[in-house]
Amino acid sequence: MNDRTGKRSLQALKQTQLELNRQIAMLQEESRRLRDEIEKAQVTKDSLFINGQRISATRVRIGTLQKNIQAELNKLTLVNPASVSESDVSSMAPPPPPASPPLSPPFVAKMGALKSGKSKGTLPEKRADAKGDLLKEISVGKKLKSDNDRTAQKSEQDESALYDSSIHLKENEVKRLVEQVNDLLDALETEKAIAQEYAEELEKQSELILELQEIEVSLEEEFTKVQEEVGIELALLEEQKASVKREQLAEHEALVKKEAVQSAEFADPPSAPPPPPTQAPPAPTFAPVSNSFKLKVKAVKAETPQVLDNAPKTPAGRQGTIDTGEVASIAQESQKRREALEIRNYLAEKLIELVAEESVAEEDEMDYSSEQQKLISILGDAEYQRLKTEMVQSLDDQMSDMEKGAAQRRAALNRTPKELALIAGLKDKSRLLGRVLAFIDEIVGKTNLLATGKGMKQAEETQAQKVFEKQQQEEAQKKEQRDKELEAAQKIKAEEKAAFVKSELLKLGIKEGTVNTEAIKKAAAEKAVQAQTGGGLGVNDVAAFLESVDKDLSTKIELFRAAALQAMESAAMQPPEGEAPPVPEEELPIIEPADKNPPVAETHTESMQHAVLDFDEIERDLNELDQRLAQDVSRQLEQDLSEIEQGLREIDQQLAQEDNRQLEQDLSEIEQGLREIEQQLAKPQSKPVQRAEQKLSHLVTSQRKESNSRRDLLEKSDFDTHLGAIKKAAEHFANNKQPLAAKETNILHGKLLQARDAFIKTGDVDKFILTSNKALAVHETRYLAQNEGIFTLLKRTVKSLQGCVKIIASKPNDETQTKKVQIQNNENQEPNAAAKGKEIPAIRAMKKALRELQDVNTTDAPEDRNDLHI
Repeated sequence: MNDRTGKRSLQALKQTQLELNRQIAMLQEESRRLRDEIEKAQVTKDSLFINGQRISATRVRIGTLQKNIQAELNKLTLVNPASVSESDVSSMAPPPPPASPPLSPPFVAKMGALKSGKSKGTLPEKRADAKGDLLKEISVGKKLKSDNDRTAQKSEQDESALYDSSIHLKENEVKRLVEQVNDLLDALETEKAIAQEYAEELEKQSELILELQEIEVSLEEEFTKVQEEVGIELALLEEQKASVKREQLAEHEALVKKEAVQSAEFADPPSAPPPPPTQAPPAPTFAPVSNSFKLKVKAVKAETPQVLDNAPKTPAGRQGTIDTGEVASIAQESQKRREALEIRNYLAEKLIELVAEESVAEEDEMDYSSEQQKLISILGDAEYQRLKTEMVQSLDDQMSDMEKGAAQRRAALNRTPKELALIAGLKDKSRLLGRVLAFIDEIVGKTNLLATGKGMKQAEETQAQKVFEKQQQEEAQKKEQRDKELEAAQKIKAEEKAAFVKSELLKLGIKEGTVNTEAIKKAAAEKAVQAQTGGGLGVNDVAAFLESVDKDLSTKIELFRAAALQAMESAAMQPPEGEAPPVPEEELPIIEPADKNPPVAETHTESMQHAVLDFDEIERDLNELDQRLAQDVSRQLEQDLSEIEQGLREIDQQLAQEDNRQLEQDLSEIEQGLREIEQQLAKPQSKPVQRAEQKLSHLVTSQRKESNSRRDLLEKSDFDTHLGAIKKAAEHFANNKQPLAAKETNILHGKLLQARDAFIKTGDVDKFILTSNKALAVHETRYLAQNEGIFTLLKRTVKSLQGCVKIIASKPNDETQTKKVQIQNNENQEPNAAAKGKEIPAIRAMKKALRELQDVNTTDAPEDRNDLHI
C-alpha cells in the first residue's frame, strides 16, 4: 500500500513539474512578444529624434547658403573688397538653431534579481576519513561493499526530494516571470500613450522638413543665379581692362613712331658744314640704338606664337579610315546567312519527321498536319518522291548488313515496303541531315521553301512562347492562391493561440496593463520643448531675404558698373608705367635749324637699354653669389662627412678590440673548464658514483613494487565490478535506442579506465579524482543527464570508485618505506663531495635524477599518508 502511495505521489510530482515547465515557456514567450511590441512603439520617439537632427542639419545648410550668397554680393565692391568684415556676412545668416533637449531613455522592464550563490572560498572544507572500516576490510582481504544495499524506499524518497526541490525553484521562476510580464504590460501601455502624444509633433516635423527642403532648393537656385551674374560682371570688367591696356599700348607705339619721325625731320642738313668743335664730340649713339632694336625684335619673336607643322605624316598606303556603313552591311549579311542556315536546318528536320511518320503509318491512316501539307504542296509529288528515294539510298549506303537485315525483318512483320522500314527503324536522324540539306539547296531557287519555312518557324516559336507564358501565369495564380490559404490558416492559428495564451495568463494572475502618468507628463513636456525649438526660419523670412538679395544685387551691379567706368576713364588718362605723360602736338618744342648744338635728351629707347643692362649686371652678380654659396656649402658638407666617418671608424675599432678581448677571455675559460672535465673523467670511477647507481636501481625496483601492490589491491576490491556496471549501462542505452547517451556512457567508461591505469603507475589520487569529475561535466553528459535516475546512479558509482582509490592510496607499503629509510641513512653517511672540492658533473646529474624520481613518488599524496622524503 505504501509503495502505491509513493508511486502516485511521484507521478503527481512529475506532472506538476511538466506543468510548471509549460507555464515557464509560455511566460517567456509572452515576455519576448511584449518586448518586441515595446520596441515597435518606441519607433515614433526615435523618428522624432532623427527628424530633429535632420531639421538642425538643414538649417545649418540654409545658413551656409545665405553666407555664400552674401559673399558673392560682396565681390562686387570695388573699393577694397577684402575690407568686408566677417561680421557683415554673418549678420544676414539666421541664428544657430537651439539644441534639441535629450529625449528620455526608453523604458526597460525590471528583471528579477540574479541569485548569487556563496563563493567556494567561504564554504568549510570537508574531508572524508579514509581510515574507516573499509581499510580494515581491505587489510584482512575482504571485498568492498557497493552502495546497492539501499532499499527501494530510500531511493524513492531521494527522488521525491529532488522533484520537490526542482518544483520549488520552478514555482519561484513562475512568480518572477509573472511580475516581469505585468511590468512589461504596463510599459507597453505607457509607450503606446507616449507614441500618441508624439504622433502630432512627428507630423509637424515632417511638414517642417518639407518646408525647409523647399527653402534650401530656392536658396541654391538663388545662389547659382547670383554667382552667374557676379561672374559675368567680373568677366566684363576684366575684358574692359584688357581693352584699355591694348589701347594704351597702341598709343604708346604711335607716340614712339612720331618721336622718331620728328627727330628725322629736324636733323642737320648734309650741305651745312658743322662748326669747329670746341670740345670732344659725344660718343656715337647708333650702337645702343642697334642693341635696343635687337632686344625689341627678340621680344616680338618671343611673344608671337610659332606654328610648327610637327604632325607626323601618314604614309600614302595608310591613309584609310574605318567605314562604319561597310561594317554594318557585313554584319547584316552575316546575320542573314545565320538565319538562313537555321531555317534550312529547321526544314530538314521537318522533312525527316514527315517521311519517318509516313513510313510508320499506313497509307490510308496517315493524317497530315497543315504544316506537312504545305511542305508537300510546295515540293510537289515528284520532288517529294525523289526526296524519299534519295533518303532511302543514303541510308542504304550508310547502314551495315546487320542493320539492313533488321530492317527487312521489321518490314516483313509490319507488311511495309523495305525502303520505308529503313527510315522507320532509324534512331539517329543526323545520318539523313546532310542529304536533306543538299536537296533543299537544289530546289530552293525553284520554290519559296525558305519563306515558308521561316513563317512556320516563327509561328512555332510564337506558339511555344504563348504556351510558356500561360504556364507561368497558371503557376503564379496557383502560388498566390496557396499563399492566401496559408496566410489565412496561419492567421486563424495565431488568433486561437493568442486566445488560449490570454486565458492561461489570466489564470496565472496576469493583469491588464496600466499607463504610467509620470511618463506621460514627461513626454508632454518634451513635446512642448520640441515644438518651441521646431520653429525658426519660415517661408516668409526666406522670401524677404530673397527679395533683399535681388535688390542688393541690382544696386551693387549698377554701382559696380559706374565705379568700373570711372576707373577705366582715370586709367586711360594716366600714362604707362615708367613713361612721362604725353605732350600735345601744339606744345612740342620747335627746334630751329640754325641751332647746331641741340640739347641732348635721353630717349625712351636709351632708358630701356640702360634698364636692360642694369638688370643683366644684377643677374650676373646674383649668379656669382649663388655659385660661391654652393661651393662653400659643398666644402662644409664634405668636411662634416669626413669628420663623421673618422669618428665612426674609431668607434668600430674600439668595439672590435673590446669584442676580441672578451672573446679571448671566454675561450680561455671554456678551454680550462674542458681540461678539468677531461681530467675528472679520466680518473677511475669512485665509490659515490657506484652507490648512486645502486640507489637508483633500488628506487626503480621499489617504484615497480608499489605499482604492483596498487594493482593487487584494486583487483581485490570491487573497482572492476563498478566499471562493469557502467559498461552495462551503456549497453542498456544502446538496446533502448539511445545512441547518444550510450556514446557518452562509453566515453565515461574509457576515461575511468585510463585514470585507473595512471593511478596504478603513479599513485596520484588527485589526478584520478580530477579526471573522473571532468568526465561527469555538463558538456560531456548532455544526453546522459536526460535519464535522471541512471545518471544519479552513475555519479554515485564514480564516487564509490574515488573512495576505493583514496583508501588504497592511504595504505602504506612497509617494504618500500624500509628501503627509503635505508637509502636515506646511507646517504647521510656519505662524505660531502662539495666540502672536498669541486663536485663531479656526472655525480651531480645522477643526484638530480634521483631527486626527480623521489619527487614523483612523494608529491600530491593525501595528508594521512606517512611519507619519508630523501
